[in-house]
Amino acid sequence: LDGFRLFCSQTVHNLVSVGEVDDLIPPSLKTLFSNFDSLIECGGAIQKKQLILRAVTLQGLPVDDMPRVDIWDESGLVYSSHLHETPISLNVDVNIDASACSMATIGGGGGEVTKKKLVWADEEGFYRVNKGIWGDFLLLCRFGGQHSQDTDDPTKVILRYANNTSYLFPAPCELPKTKVDVMRRYCDEVEEEDFFNNIPF
Repeated sequence: LDGFRLFCSQTVHNLVSVGEVDDLIPPSLKTLFSNFDSLIECGGAIQKKQLILRAVTLQGLPVDDMPRVDIWDESGLVYSSHLHETPISLNVDVNIDASACSMATIGGGGGEVTKKKLVWADEEGFYRVNKGIWGDFLLLCRFGGQHSQDTDDPTKVILRYANNTSYLFPAPCELPKTKVDVMRRYCDEVEEEDFFNNIPF
């Protein structure tokens, strides 16, 4: 990452600080550079086992309909929220406890809401995944509702997150806005203090 900062500072005109360089680098590219640094420092991948992605939780997306979440790894499409499952939208003021939902769903306990695979209420959502992820993977979040099948329209993509399982561990992966690529056309609509994405492995 430091090398890329130096490269940008030497090749892009009118840059006066490292902060300006960082503003030009999307979070996914910063993750790639960080993983490369870890690869060099550790002499190889940190962990070599497949990870089980338990769930995805989203908070702070100002949309009415539950967004569509698709996940790919090196084998292809691993998970899609809107292919075979009907999201449940709760028209009440309810706080979805991400950790409670995840544990209740995984463990088989909990109430009726936590047993569902998809729940969306008051800009907060829960997606039960329980799929194996291996190597490079991509999480793509699109508009749901009537736009959920517009997979060829790039303007319907809200955000994405890319990483590699070789640099993650079986634990919750907490992702604030600064860790995901929010599409530029929607960046001002997603408040940094309200947004939160959690993908527990």
